[in-house]
Formats: sequence, C-alpha cells, structure tokens
Amino acid sequence: MKRIILLMVVWILIGGYCPTEEERRFKRNPNLELFLSDTLCEEHYFSPVFSPDGKKVYCIVRKLSPIQNLLVSINIEDKKIDTIVRDSVLLFALNHRGDEIAYVKGKTDDICEDPWSRLNNEDKIVFINTLTQSVIKEFNPFIAFVCDLEYTHDDSFLIFLGYGDTAKTGFYSLELTSLKETLLVKVIANKRYTFTLHPENDSIFYSDSLWYPEFNPLNSSEFVFSNDQNASQWLSDEPWYISCELYLYDLKENTKVSLNAKPYYYTSFGKISFSPCGRKIIFSAARPLIWESVDFSRQELWILNLK
Repeated sequence: MKRIILLMVVWILIGGYCPTEEERRFKRNPNLELFLSDTLCEEHYFSPVFSPDGKKVYCIVRKLSPIQNLLVSINIEDKKIDTIVRDSVLLFALNHRGDEIAYVKGKTDDICEDPWSRLNNEDKIVFINTLTQSVIKEFNPFIAFVCDLEYTHDDSFLIFLGYGDTAKTGFYSLELTSLKETLLVKVIANKRYTFTLHPENDSIFYSDSLWYPEFNPLNSSEFVFSNDQNASQWLSDEPWYISCELYLYDLKENTKVSLNAKPYYYTSFGKISFSPCGRKIIFSAARPLIWESVDFSRQELWILNLK
C-alpha cells in the first residue's frame, strides 16, 4: 500500500498537479480524426500539405534516433509512407501542379532547436521533382534565415520570408526560371510572422498574431488560422495552452468562428492545409506529456471535417 501511495505522489509531482474537472471532461470535436499519432515513439510529424489531387499528404517527419528531418509523402487511403528527402528538411512548399517541392535545407543540429536560433546560419533552398525525387536546382538566398515560403498561383515565383539584418528582413520573390531574387516588402525584424498568398492575385497576407493562415481553395474570401499564443507571445504570462484554437474567418462577412479543433486540452497548433475540395483541413498539433506539460517536438497530424 505504501508503495502504491509513493508511486502516486511521484506521478503527481512529475505532472505538476492533478487535472481539474474541466480537463477531465474535455471532449474532442466528433468531426476530428487522428491521421497520424506519435504513438509515444521517436517519430513526430510537422507541416502537412495536401497534394493537388487530395490523394496524398506531404509532411516533415522528425526522427530522434538518429536525429533526422525527413520529407515524406503519405497515402491518404492506407497511410503508406514514402520517404522523398533525407536531407535535414526544415520547411517546404509544394507547387500547385504537385510536381515540384522547394525545401529549406538545414544542418542536423538545427532541427531540434528553436528555428529562430538559426538567424546566423546560411539557409539553402533546394528544388526537387516529386515524381523522380531528383534535385532540379539549388539557391542560396540573400537573407540568412528563411522562415516561410510559398509558390505563386501560376508556379512561376517562390515567395519567401527571410530574417537577418534589419535592412534585409522581409518578403522576397524568386523568379524560378532565372533565379532572380527581389525584396518586395520589408518587415519589422524583431517580430515573428507567418504568411500565405491570396489564391487569385498572390497578394501577401501576413500577421504576427493570426498564425498559419490558409485560404480555402474554393472560396477565396474564407481562410483558417491559429491564434497560438505560444507562437505570438513568447514572453507573456498568458495561459496560451488554454486559449489556442483554430478559427474560420470570412472576409466578406467579417466574422470569425471557432472550429473547436483542439485535440487535447493543452496543445499547440502547427501549419494548416485545406484539402482540394475545401471540406477538410489537416494540421499538426502538439501532444501533451502529462496534462499541462506540452512538448513542442511531439507533433501529431489531425484532420477536421468542416462540412
């Protein structure tokens, strides 16, 4: 009996405190599906993107033994995983035709650290063919640290957000035939942004509080975003793990609706991607360890059916 009590005390100390009644009663949205779980193993999943035909999902898989960031494709029907790149993939973008991927190549010791510690590194953008998995070309950006990237709607340019020197921090366009790089818009160097491109005119939609915005491919007045407080208020004492959520915003109606997409009471959201039909979204979310302790390296993939 004493041994059982001792184990319970140790367990509570590790967890920090006993769960509240609200935490115990937490229920998931019935339209939420677990696509890939970390299953307490050494593989975690980040930055999912639907293929244009909706049959695959591309994402980054983090392996911890040995440390690797792989780029993979996952078959929707049977969840068969094919490795495309074994090259310390930090982030990537899929073009609209689905035949090319641009990814940011890092170093092995980069991939488990806060990406903002890479400000002094020299990132490289690598372009590969998704069918042959062969390298098409490589590009060394003018800016040291690439934070986010996306293809324009006609796949002729790559737009990326780069940080570094104050005079150089901002959005860049890369013409993909000539590899000519142009600074489009400067941004504040000490703020953290994510962005997306308008699906019709490629205007840059960015924010330091509406995180991972993604437009509905069939309705350009509608987009999904996360208000992940951990991402936007790093030094705040606010309980971000309670308030983080995914929202659907209608630009015409100027309305915001909560999607009730939290897979856990304590969690943190990652990148979001719409299915080609516009009726589903896939996203990564942090899996908590013991109630309030959230390990941001432990990410799972979830699908939410919207309609």
